[in-house]
Amino acid sequence: MDPAPLKVYIVTILDCENEAHAHKLAEFLRASFPHGAEQTTDTPPINLTIMVKAESLESIQGIIWPVLGKARAVFGRDLIWLEDGKAQSTPPGNIRFEPPTNVAS
Repeated sequence: MDPAPLKVYIVTILDCENEAHAHKLAEFLRASFPHGAEQTTDTPPINLTIMVKAESLESIQGIIWPVLGKARAVFGRDLIWLEDGKAQSTPPGNIRFEPPTNVAS
């Protein structure tokens, strides 16, 4: 049986304790999932946004919950991409996802 196709999620972490906390959360996500570039604010409140490909929302939650602390996670899914004026359920080819880095512990 084929594995379930990966879905694209936008993960936003709000109110990180500091920049180091945001970077730690990003590292855990990058290590666990194919991912796009992350965006982190550098002035309070510190927030992180990253796009990942995962089998389920629960798989993402399982990775970040142990290190989330007092920060809050918000997830976006079922994205619609517009390319050449047409709606698509998959990201266009110019949106790249890097493979997991497998360095978080």
